[in-house]
Amino acid sequence: MKKLTTALVIVTILSGSQQGCANNKKLNKYLKIGGAVVLGVGATILANQQTKKEDTCKAGKEINTDACKSPKKSSSKPSEPKRPKRSKNKVLKAESAFTSQEAKEIVRLHNQARACVGVGAIKWSGKLAAYAQKWGAHLAATGCNSKHRPRSGPWTQKYGENIFIGSAGYYKATDAAKSWKSEKQYYRGQVLNQSNWYQSGHYTQMVWRNSTQIGCGKVECNGQIIVICNYNPAGNLMGQKPY
Repeated sequence: MKKLTTALVIVTILSGSQQGCANNKKLNKYLKIGGAVVLGVGATILANQQTKKEDTCKAGKEINTDACKSPKKSSSKPSEPKRPKRSKNKVLKAESAFTSQEAKEIVRLHNQARACVGVGAIKWSGKLAAYAQKWGAHLAATGCNSKHRPRSGPWTQKYGENIFIGSAGYYKATDAAKSWKSEKQYYRGQVLNQSNWYQSGHYTQMVWRNSTQIGCGKVECNGQIIVICNYNPAGNLMGQKPY
């Protein structure tokens, strides 16, 4: 049985993404809006309230005696400074340039596609992420070309692999999964062979039933972003169906 574990896509304009099991060609856009705070009115209000309180106390009409007591002196001990909140969007140390949020999102997109065809969920692997990131660093250092690991030598391919390349700043790392998922339209449920696997190879690896782990890396070079995802066990075996 012949085994084909890799697939490659190069894009310049993303055609769209799919949400759930339906097509959706809209991309989200984000807009930040600044604001201003107006000061000055509060001082007058507080002054009026203090005058009323003093008049009430002199007249003996106070109902709440606490209102006439002198304010307590504040402690001379300075309060401890608040610790800054830690960002939830951490870079995965010693694994990948992916942030934790990107890792969760790309796993979610894979499992969304898998659920649509009745395939079990896939899980993130730090080992695979480190493996993918090393190859990405090698690509960035050797011309920024999108190519797969070879079948022999020191960079021998051990797992299934999907690669995405696009314009940095325009595409996000998770757009890779959306692009791969869009290839579903080319798969008709057939057994894979050398003549029919190529158009849908990224998608079939995404939903390959026996693949249970995923790890991804990313690099930016020459104005491009390259995303590499590795799968264990590898999918796209010739003579088999993904599910």
